[in-house]
Amino acid sequence: MFYNFKIHDDVGSSEREGVSLFYKDPTGRVFHTYSTYERGIDMLNTVYHYLDPVPNGRDEAGLDLRKPGCVITISTTSRHERLQCWTFSSFEQPTVAAALLGPVRLDIVKPLTQPRSCPELAQLLNLPTQQVNYHMRKLTEAGLVERIDERRVRGTVEGIYQARAAAYWLSPSLVGRSDARKTINEAGLSYLLGLAEDLQGDVAKLANATEPQPCLGVSMYVELKDPKRRAEFLAEVQQVLQTLARKYGATGRSKERNSYRLLLACYQNPNHQNPTKQ
Repeated sequence: MFYNFKIHDDVGSSEREGVSLFYKDPTGRVFHTYSTYERGIDMLNTVYHYLDPVPNGRDEAGLDLRKPGCVITISTTSRHERLQCWTFSSFEQPTVAAALLGPVRLDIVKPLTQPRSCPELAQLLNLPTQQVNYHMRKLTEAGLVERIDERRVRGTVEGIYQARAAAYWLSPSLVGRSDARKTINEAGLSYLLGLAEDLQGDVAKLANATEPQPCLGVSMYVELKDPKRRAEFLAEVQQVLQTLARKYGATGRSKERNSYRLLLACYQNPNHQNPTKQ
């Protein structure tokens, strides 16, 4: 079959899409002035204008769009659902950390919570497109950015990229986890640091789960102006926790699927205008 000015043995159909423009001059001669095929007709395909903004997009993952006769189908895999699993991401590999923390790359990743092309980022960040292309390759190789689509612009194919997470965390294991809890009193800041590391690691694991994870977070400020008031507050908190432990059968550690972990931290507000050591 003759299609797009080429002979194709297998195009999957006896007819293929295309748009051509012609001009007829006053003498009656007809000139072929423009033709476009495949991706080039997107601007005339109104269905794509509706598909592009929706969560599923065009659902073209895994399709070889360069092959003539490739049929666009709507699959059951939702890119929106996949991105929801990557709301935030924690990584432990030094090579990934180096790729993210390289010069300019943080500036490139931040706007990629929304799909963008390299020329769009270059204009946004006031950088040469070639420089953005280089860093985008490094970020993609590290698994921090994903090429989710492409489009044809003035005869060239332009990739569309999106960050694989809305936020990235550096795992404490990159610099060594704190074991200060083994030697320092539980009331010390080092113990709180250990709890914070545990919390970050646990949340990172939950973020990769395929199902929504029930959780609870509470943050508040309380006024404890003197040592007596602080002691009363601490005693009452301990009493409440002991009551909950007896009621719900708290254990030191559990690997049961239906078990939940409760962490409690209390410290002096570091954002106070005139902090004092206690």
